[in-house]
Amino acid sequence: MRLHKCFQPDMYTFQRDDGSNTVHMTCTAASSVYITDKARRIDLNVSEFAKEVMTIEAFVSDFLQAPVRYGGIDDKEILKGVKIPCKYGHVIISITNEHGFRITTFDITPGDTLYVIMELKTVWCAHGYSGLTWVLQSIKKI
Repeated sequence: MRLHKCFQPDMYTFQRDDGSNTVHMTCTAASSVYITDKARRIDLNVSEFAKEVMTIEAFVSDFLQAPVRYGGIDDKEILKGVKIPCKYGHVIISITNEHGFRITTFDITPGDTLYVIMELKTVWCAHGYSGLTWVLQSIKKI
């Protein structure tokens, strides 16, 4: 695993040993889609992926000498605040149902099984803490 310095101070990009920073996984929606700071977000129960998230958190925490406070996994294996990309108020990623038809973010309810592709976009460090910014690339409701 590697962190690369970004153009802004205390900002980094993450890369695994295989060169990628994306994750393909099946998970469960732990919340409906909600809006914070003009961004749409969702909480995901990532029990299958929890071990890898914890490994990434430990690596980032050791590298930056700052505990991960935001964008990490909690004790219930829930990844909080995963960002859904929007432009001008419209979702710009593919959200489909099991038949491949497009659905809206309002069709996702807590407990739904989802197949998602996520990217660890940035890692930041400020005021003695660090954080991870996860961004969804696609969602398929199963």
